[in-house]
Amino acid sequence: MYEKEYTPTHLRFAPWLIGIMTGYIIINCKTKMSKAQARTGWAVYFAILSLLISSTFYLNSRNAPNNIYLNAAYNGLSSSLWVVCLGWIIFACEMGHAGVVRKFLSWPLFQPFSRITYTMYLVGPILQFGSVAVRRSVLAMNAMEIYKNLAGEILLILVIVPMYSMFFEAPFIQINKMMMHQGSKKIPQSDESNKKYDHIVDNNNLELDTVK
Repeated sequence: MYEKEYTPTHLRFAPWLIGIMTGYIIINCKTKMSKAQARTGWAVYFAILSLLISSTFYLNSRNAPNNIYLNAAYNGLSSSLWVVCLGWIIFACEMGHAGVVRKFLSWPLFQPFSRITYTMYLVGPILQFGSVAVRRSVLAMNAMEIYKNLAGEILLILVIVPMYSMFFEAPFIQINKMMMHQGSKKIPQSDESNKKYDHIVDNNNLELDTVK
């Protein structure tokens, strides 16, 4: 089930496409969103979020029925609906209808972490799978063991990720910037921008006397 319904790359196409469409809409949106539209959007957001959370707890509970249609709907739509919720938060922030949410997400403390989140996403599963592969004893499934393992994984990720980002991600970012700027022609300066100043007299304030 894990190999067929979670790991294949094509199963990430719908969330990826929703993210691309969200960015396109934000960049090309020319009209302002009204308060009524914003309230409707937030209402739909909380409805979808409540449905996702409740269905996750329900389908993973011990007493949940093995309904093939319900499981198929959840597996097929949960990732896309989750991305829709994230896309709405970003869209509302950019449109100025997020209030406290925008202030919280714009907190300067998040900026250094935002630069390594993708690397954390790549490194995290490697450490998780590695810890499972080398385990030689049965794991006791209790809250204390889970929190202890989670804290250890987070600490290892935070130690490894900066080095990984420095040696692998940062060089490719610089190469990409060089490739994007390579071959770009310098914009010729107009006659207006080529005007030179004869002289500038400085008497505490800069005074422009004559311009050619």
